[in-house]
Amino acid sequence: MARIAFALALSVVFAVPVSAQVPKSELYSGEELLADQKLSTVDGRCVLTMQGDGNLVLMWHDKVLWDSGTARLKLREPKLAMQTDGNLVIYGRGTDGTYGAQWATDTAAHRGAKLVCEIDGNLSVVNSSNSRVWESNTVAAHTAAFKLKVKRPEATQGFATQLEIYINGIPAGKIGSGAEKTFDVPHGKLGRNEVSAISTAVNVRFPPGGDRDASYKYFALNQPGETINLTIGFPTLDGQPGPFNVSNAVDRNGYPPEVVKIVFDKELKREILQEEPAIVLAQGATKVYSKRVKVTQRVEVLETFRVEADLRAKLTTGVKTVEGGIRAEWQKATNTTQETETETVQSCTMVGNGLPQKVVYSALYQTGVTTMYIDGKKLDVPFKIFDRFDVHPENVK
Repeated sequence: MARIAFALALSVVFAVPVSAQVPKSELYSGEELLADQKLSTVDGRCVLTMQGDGNLVLMWHDKVLWDSGTARLKLREPKLAMQTDGNLVIYGRGTDGTYGAQWATDTAAHRGAKLVCEIDGNLSVVNSSNSRVWESNTVAAHTAAFKLKVKRPEATQGFATQLEIYINGIPAGKIGSGAEKTFDVPHGKLGRNEVSAISTAVNVRFPPGGDRDASYKYFALNQPGETINLTIGFPTLDGQPGPFNVSNAVDRNGYPPEVVKIVFDKELKREILQEEPAIVLAQGATKVYSKRVKVTQRVEVLETFRVEADLRAKLTTGVKTVEGGIRAEWQKATNTTQETETETVQSCTMVGNGLPQKVVYSALYQTGVTTMYIDGKKLDVPFKIFDRFDVHPENVK
């Protein structure tokens, strides 16, 4: 079974079992695809494969959308490299035995670019500004009509003119200040869609700013005829930019906005490690106990992927509140074992009360549930994180 390890603050590791691999849709700068390795959109509709014969093939379900045309070269040891200079290159050994570059996108002027297998069937090399510098021009997502239900709060005076709503760059309709409307949109696509708006009075895209991901929102259309809810303001009466929220929200690559989230249980769980034999001490007599205790947590990584997450959580136990953060980066790995050991000397003093007592060494764990999206499906997985050791005497009943 594949497992994933989070690296936590305080250098604690916990394991999360996963029964399926999250599709990897991007090839980052400096990364490679070897023979028979793939990129895939989160919904699995579009798959890019670096074939063993040296041909790079983009599939939409069982249909070939595009290929690099390098099958004829009959390459050995082929690989696809997203070079740090921005050039996407197929390397391989030709029939003459020479190993070298066999195909490229000629995008070397765009250092740090990445390859993206887009959810609508397009394959693109995207620069650091999220602009396409090369693409396969193979948008294949099926057109699907849907309903767009729009709510617009009251706008500041001077901006109470019409907002024109765009879906995938095509006008869907106009809405005035404080209005609610439902538009029939014939040009949606199954999978990821983008929504934006422009003020017809001042010709300003909403919200203002040059960042494409701030000026556009993305949502997933799962079936024809679906209703998508949009709340948008420009700006509201208090002068703020206003809301820009859409249902079925996804990021620009088609993933849900929260690829991973974590929810902690309120109370720590206790696991007994060792117990000393019960003894009876006279009233007021003392005895000191000291022992080295250890907790080992092991994570077997058979197959994983690259995901970065920055997670925050608040834990409240009684009157104590703790805020914590998790910064996790998962990288592709095969057949490795990660192991974390926490070891310390725990001591306590037993004070006699004339009754049988014993000393108990325990480990306290934080438990909760991690939510992930695996193959486009929500997966809730319980976890257990080592928190601290505890040693104390207790009466024996």
